Amino acid sequence: MIVLGLVFLAASVPIFIFYHIFPTINSEIGPHQISSWISVTFSFIGFGLLILGMGRLNK
Repeated sequence: MIVLGLVFLAASVPIFIFYHIFPTINSEIGPHQISSWISVTFSFIGFGLLILGMGRLNK
């Protein structure tokens, strides 16, 4: 689970670097908007899986 979390985080980093970091909600949604929302979602999932995986290590 930790490895999967790191994979999600590694996938979100290039999207943060090459596109606009913070997504906005407006009528002109382009590829940069969609990719920034995907990046935020991937980083959220990645951190969640990382925390869950580390919690299971202590048991």
